[in-house]
Amino acid sequence: MDAARGYLYLGLPDEALSEIEPVPFSHRFNREFMELRTAIHMARKQWLEALVIARNVCHLFPSSERGFLDASRCLHKLGRTQEAKDVLLQAPSSLRTKAVHHYQMSRLEAKMGNVDNARKSLKRAIALDPKYRKLASKADELRDIFQTIAEES
Repeated sequence: MDAARGYLYLGLPDEALSEIEPVPFSHRFNREFMELRTAIHMARKQWLEALVIARNVCHLFPSSERGFLDASRCLHKLGRTQEAKDVLLQAPSSLRTKAVHHYQMSRLEAKMGNVDNARKSLKRAIALDPKYRKLASKADELRDIFQTIAEES
């Protein structure tokens, strides 16, 4: 799996997929393997395939923050924004203390036209981790909201 992670890091998801193909069936329901497989399909923009695996991660490993984040991102990419939000709201409570949760929620709220909620979530994400300031400035759905936050500062 290390080689697959390496290929994925290098932006080579096809090679990463080839690395995990020989993994025996008995090891394919390991959380780490399933999360890696989800990430590979996401990198290949195979949103439906990734969603199926991510939902299985959520079901089999309900404490997996990554599973809920990935499922939400896949649903968002598939244009199923309300479902993406619902999945994120079902995530483990530990995820709600992290910037990535608030950032993802801000993107979903913005996509649904809930500007005030998007602004609140984005402010929280940036307060928890300033790196989200740069990400928000580049995200199409957050650009205007980010601009208003920047002007307030």
